[in-house]
Formats: sequence, C-alpha cells, structure tokens
Amino acid sequence: MPRTRILLLLLLLMVSQTTDAQDSDSQLIRAAKRGDAARIKTLIQQGADVNEKDRNGKTALIHAAMDNHIDAVRALIDAGADVNKVDSKGMTALMYSIAIASPSLLLIGQVAEQHSATVEALLDGGANLSVQTHHGWDALMHTAWAGDTVAMKLLLDRGAEVNVRDREERTPSMWAAFRGHADAMEILLTRGADLSARDKHGKTAWMLARERGHTRIVEMLDLASVKQ
Repeated sequence: MPRTRILLLLLLLMVSQTTDAQDSDSQLIRAAKRGDAARIKTLIQQGADVNEKDRNGKTALIHAAMDNHIDAVRALIDAGADVNKVDSKGMTALMYSIAIASPSLLLIGQVAEQHSATVEALLDGGANLSVQTHHGWDALMHTAWAGDTVAMKLLLDRGAEVNVRDREERTPSMWAAFRGHADAMEILLTRGADLSARDKHGKTAWMLARERGHTRIVEMLDLASVKQ
C-alpha cells in the first residue's frame, strides 16, 4: 500500500476517533469545554449530574479548568461539583489547570489573571493539595514541571509541602531544576527547598540542572548552598 494512502487512512482514523469522543460527551461536558456558564446552570437546573464523567474519567469541572474557563468553573463549584474527583490518570481539576499552563503565555496579563482566578476558585472550593496521581505527583509537583509560578505561589501560600516526594523520590525543586525553570526554582528556594535531598538515583537538584545544561539554575543553587 502506498505510503501516502497509509498516512491518509491513519489521519481519517484519528479524526473519526476524535469525533466519536466529542459525540459521546454529555451536554454538560460540552458546555464546560466551551466555558458556557449560562448553559451549565440551565443543564444542572434540568437535572444534569454535576459530577458525571466522560470516557476518560474527566468531569465537567476538569474540562472547564483545563482551559481556565473561570465562570464555568465557578458555576460548577457553586452547583456542588467535587473539586477532588480524579480522572483515569488520577489527576484533578487543579492539576489539569496547572499542567497545561505555559510560562510564556502566563506572561500575558489577562491569561495570568484568568489562570490565577481559576486556581484560587478551585482552592476555595476545597481542592486537596495532598492528592497524588498514579506517579505520586501532587499539584505543587505539576507547577514545578510546568514552570507555573502563578499557581506555585498560590499553592505554597495555602500550605503545599515544598519538599514533597514522588515515586522517584524527587522533590518539586528537582523537577524545576530538571526542566530549567529558573523562576520557579527561585520561589522554591525562598520557601525552604531542601537542596541536599536526593532522588532514588542519588541525584540532587544541582546534579540534575548540571546534567541538563541549565547553567543559570546551577549558579543559583551554588549561591544558595553557600548561603545555607
């Protein structure tokens, strides 16, 4: 079979699967994806289950939080949505709001404000900062991976454990070092990150930063070690 024909068939299959997934979504979940707060309120008044899940275990609140649809997030929480429901990956709405954050986009004032408002709404709604995914990641770990300094500050202010460990025995500062997120590292350092901590392979944040070629973070950690 010609290569172009194979690629075309694969493309058609992907489109079909995406369409099937969209068609299987409930009206409430579709409204959450659009950020249509008015429609969400109407559907709930008509008896829609505010905590229903799609085929991947994602609730309407998770979908609304993923795109920082703050009005939709608030409408769902006000209607009794469980902010700590997890999907098939063990991720909550708070985690998804953070996981998709882009440091470059968060430099845009309006985007940062909307993201901050979404995270705060989820926290005010009772988001549990101790919930972990199947890989042992809590919400703070996701901020370190994504370089999401907006959410990181909010979580730490609400009592998130700065030296929490995942299944690899890595801390948020180790992941910030690994990813090269200097701004996130600076926040973690001011909040008491343990620079002597080692993962299950015996590596510290400094070692991970050096291996990945993140010179700025290596210099930051050298200076921080001297001060400690």
